[in-house]
Amino acid sequence: MEVAPIDALIVGMVFLTVFLLLIGLQGRKLRAERPLEERLTHLGLRSGPVSGDGNDEELRSREALKKALKELEALQKSEGRSYLRHLLKSSGVGRSLAVHVGISVIVAILVFAISLLLNLNLILSFALAILLGGWLPILQLKMAVNRRMRLFVDDMPGALDLVVRGIRAGLPLLECLKLTASEWRDPLRSEFLQIINDMGIGLTIKEAIARFAERVPLQEARLFAIVIAIQAQSGGNLSEVLTNLAELLRERSKLQAKIKAMTSEARTSAWIIGSIPVLLIGAVSVFSPGFLAPLFDTAFGNVILGVCGGWMALGMLVMTSMMKVDL
Repeated sequence: MEVAPIDALIVGMVFLTVFLLLIGLQGRKLRAERPLEERLTHLGLRSGPVSGDGNDEELRSREALKKALKELEALQKSEGRSYLRHLLKSSGVGRSLAVHVGISVIVAILVFAISLLLNLNLILSFALAILLGGWLPILQLKMAVNRRMRLFVDDMPGALDLVVRGIRAGLPLLECLKLTASEWRDPLRSEFLQIINDMGIGLTIKEAIARFAERVPLQEARLFAIVIAIQAQSGGNLSEVLTNLAELLRERSKLQAKIKAMTSEARTSAWIIGSIPVLLIGAVSVFSPGFLAPLFDTAFGNVILGVCGGWMALGMLVMTSMMKVDL
């Protein structure tokens, strides 16, 4: 059965819509999190109304806090404008944007060639090539970022405790960071060493920590940057605030573990439901080899396979998004 031009156009528009939707899901910013003011209150960076005594010091602290928050907001906006570059930087894979684009092109060519070898429709092959060529490399980067950030969150509380002990022993912050970097694994070690290297080429501690917050897409890393920025600008009890931040990270990790346990059944169900069509196709192909041949040998069958595959992928993305919980 031949596919009419209007049908081919509809199929192309369907796949283009799915492709743009996937890119939009991948490229959106982090979901809105709790207000920074609430986090800063928990960390002991906020206080009540300014009293008559010590007005100058209190005003300086508040001005430093406002300035740090504005800088953080500007940083988040810049990340939203260059999501792919930020993802490459945060993944730690050492891949440039040009290399990433080249990998996407290679993946698209391979998918297109395999689709043609499987005698799939030309339009379907082209749509699959664009879809998988753009999505798979980004998926690999996101997996690398998630793996790296899990290690970072696991190590950050202990590293902050070591920094606090060094500060209370009278060591400067830079020496505390060097000591912590020598005792911990990657990625925390490499990030702290990068802070030290940035300061070695002339950056201030505030600028070096700001770069650190840009490389590490975690709210806790940004709060760490704010703490250091305020301390560098107006002084304060850095050890107490870092202790509060370390405790906050521990509590957050415990809550994440509870959420993961509570959603494990839903994740398993999603994998089972998603694998059923593939298993059924495999079973039918084994026990009745020619039964599904029209789906693979005809243009209209290819259209059906492509549309169903696109909707399955979209459904899996929706289910995955529903199971995510922002803390």
